Amino acid sequence: MPITILPGVIYRIQSVDYGTYLERRNDDSLVMRPDKPDSISQRWFLRPSADGSVFKVESADTDQRGFMKAASISKVSKGEVGELAFGPSDSAPDQWALIQVDKDSISPICYLLLQPAGNRDILLDLTEPDKLILSRDPAHRNKFFHGEENLQWRIAEASPSNLPETTGDPIYRIRTLNGDGIHVEKNQLSIINQSRGDHREWQIVSKGNGKCTIYNQHNKSYLNAVENSDGHWVVIFSQTANNAEWDIKKNSDFTYTIWIERILRTPKHQHTQPFALTLKEKSVILKPAKEAHNQMWLIELSDATLGPVDEPDTDADHILPNLATGEYLVKNAANSHYIRFKANTAVGTGASQFMGGSLTSKTRLKLSKVGDKGASLSCNVQGIIGNLGIKNGQVVNESMTLTIENGPIAGQYYITDGNGNAIADNNTDNLVVNQKGAGSLWVFEGR
Repeated sequence: MPITILPGVIYRIQSVDYGTYLERRNDDSLVMRPDKPDSISQRWFLRPSADGSVFKVESADTDQRGFMKAASISKVSKGEVGELAFGPSDSAPDQWALIQVDKDSISPICYLLLQPAGNRDILLDLTEPDKLILSRDPAHRNKFFHGEENLQWRIAEASPSNLPETTGDPIYRIRTLNGDGIHVEKNQLSIINQSRGDHREWQIVSKGNGKCTIYNQHNKSYLNAVENSDGHWVVIFSQTANNAEWDIKKNSDFTYTIWIERILRTPKHQHTQPFALTLKEKSVILKPAKEAHNQMWLIELSDATLGPVDEPDTDADHILPNLATGEYLVKNAANSHYIRFKANTAVGTGASQFMGGSLTSKTRLKLSKVGDKGASLSCNVQGIIGNLGIKNGQVVNESMTLTIENGPIAGQYYITDGNGNAIADNNTDNLVVNQKGAGSLWVFEGR
C-alpha cells in the first residue's frame, strides 16, 4: 500500500535502480552511498506544505540542517542536465512531490520524487551509480513510468517498528514465549485468563520512528505508564494516547521487546531510562530494559481461525482501515472551509446544492459504504436529502458512488470519482472538481 508521510518522522531515500541511499556529505554535497543504517547523514525529514501536496526534504542532522533543492532549473528547461544543491530554504526551488509509480511493487512502495516547475516536470534522476541530477520529463509521463528505475525511489522510515504486516486493521496478540496472551485483568496486565475473546486483542498503531500506541480492544484504553507514590513506574490504562508511545524492537530472532521511556530517579541524579514490559509469574510489570527472556514477547496478527468471537467483522463498517462509517463534518485541509448543503425549499429559489467557502457554516454528512470499495456522502437538511456526487467534471447533488482515498498525510483524504477527479475547495462558495492536489484534501471531523 502507499506510504503515509507522518510529521516528525525520519525517513531514508533509496534508489530503486542501484539500492544506494541519498546522503549529505560534510561539504554539503549530495551523493548516493551504500546502506549506513546508523548514519544521520542518510536520514531526512519530509516537511509537508499546508495542503500536503508537496514536501521539503530536510536533513535530520541537527548540526547540519538544510534542504535538498534545485541549483539549476534553467538548464533543465533547455533540455540540459540540472544540478542539485543543499542548504537553507531560500529562493531556490526546494519543494518536491511524491508520485506513486504505476507498477507492482514490494513494500515499501516505490515513488518518483519530482519537482513541479514551469510547464514540465523536473525529476530527481540517478543516471549512473553516483550521478545524481535533475532531468525533465518532456511528455508529462510521470504517472505512467514502467521500468525506468533511475527515476524511482523508495521512501521508508529510518527506524520502523517492524511489526507483522497487515492490509487490514492492525490488531495483534502479544504472547509470552510459552504462548500465553497478555490481557487486562482488574486493570492490570496478566496472563491468567486465556479464554476466547477480544480481551487479548491489541490495536498497535505505528507513530513513526519505531514508536507505537498499544490499545486494548476490550478495555478500550491505551497502555501507558505512570510513577506511583513509591517512585516506581507502573502500567496503567488511559483514555487518550497522550504520552503513551511505546518502542517495539524486533530482536535478532522472532521475538520483540516492548518498552517506554521514563525518568529514573536516584538519590544523586535522574536520567531517561527505557522500562520494558516484564513477565513476573502471572503478571506483567515494568522493569528497566535488559536482555532477559521474561522481557521477550511474541507479536502476531490476531488469529482469523478462532471465529467471530475473536474476530469481529471490522470491514463492514470501515471505508478504509483508518476511516469508519458514520457522521462527520468534512473540512478542507488547506483552508479549513467546510462542505455545507444549501437546502432550497421555496419554489423558484434554485436547486439545493453542496457548497464550500465557509469557516463557520457546515453540514454534518453521513459517510456510508457502497459495495466493497465505494462510499457515499449524504445529509438531510430541513427534510431535503442531499447526496454529494461528481458528474461531468462538476460537483452535483445526485446519488452516486464515490471513492475515498488516503492522502499523503495521515488523517487527510481525497474524495474522488474513482478516476482521479477529486472534489476541491477553491476559496469561493462553489466546490469544484480538480486533479488530486492542492485544495482537494479533506479531514473528517467528529464521528
